[in-house]
Amino acid sequence: MSSSLNLKELQKKQLAEVGAYLRQCREAKGISLANAASRTHVRESILTAIESGNIERLPEPVYIQGFLRRFAEALEVDSDRVVDAFPLGQPNRSDLPFWRHYFPSAQLKPIHLYATYLLVIAASVHSLSWMINRSVSQAEAPLRAQQAEILALSVERSLEDSSSGSSGPVGQAFPIAGKLPVQGTSVDAISQLSSRLAQNSSKPAKPKSTKAVHVELKLTAQSWLRVVVDGKQTYEGVLSQGDERVWEGDKSVIVRAGNAGGVIVQLNDQPAKPMGIPGAVEEITYGSESTARSVGFGAFASAQQ
Repeated sequence: MSSSLNLKELQKKQLAEVGAYLRQCREAKGISLANAASRTHVRESILTAIESGNIERLPEPVYIQGFLRRFAEALEVDSDRVVDAFPLGQPNRSDLPFWRHYFPSAQLKPIHLYATYLLVIAASVHSLSWMINRSVSQAEAPLRAQQAEILALSVERSLEDSSSGSSGPVGQAFPIAGKLPVQGTSVDAISQLSSRLAQNSSKPAKPKSTKAVHVELKLTAQSWLRVVVDGKQTYEGVLSQGDERVWEGDKSVIVRAGNAGGVIVQLNDQPAKPMGIPGAVEEITYGSESTARSVGFGAFASAQQ
């Protein structure tokens, strides 16, 4: 222990002499401490501690020697002589911090501080992001539940309209018999309801006709048409592909087509079929007993014949 104390006292004394010498050289050359710090890449506070001999503000002696060498080289003086003037010796391990017993070469450097700072920032950002996302999710949860409840009520009311004969949007898309109850108000319940609606979906029922003769026309190609209902002409013109028309009468509906193959006709509940062959002019009388009478005008005949 006494040798350790003697070494420390000697180092403190020698550092004061070497520091004073380096300060004189620096001032003689007109170099400021800031300029010296820039040249040596050593913090100005460390250079100040060296010049004042304040060994308590400096790291271990082995690093002090390194700073002394840099300082001397920057001032263009004999660096070996300056370093040799500061005794290094072997430090007493009992005087070292406990972690230096196991990691003798370790020292906390600025890069370590920067790395720790970055880790702290990254952890803070991650925690803040998690807290924000959690807050947003908690804030949106009541809104999603409210929207699901509104949707459930809308679907339930539409189903009620559908079962009573109304033509609501859901009733038109899913005309099922009876009412499908909504189980809960969550999004899962709505999804389950949508699945059940899709499974029970079918073609919309046609409104029941009050006339004896019900004729539906669907054009697969453009054609000229003339329609006479119960002896009175109700339509004459050209319909395009994809057009659909319905005519109803008490006794008869007479349809004359310039392109019979492009006109598909369904009489009452009978299967739909074309009036004739493409390009042919046909006139068919659809009667109250679901019969048809055809008067042919020949293929590719003019509609004005």
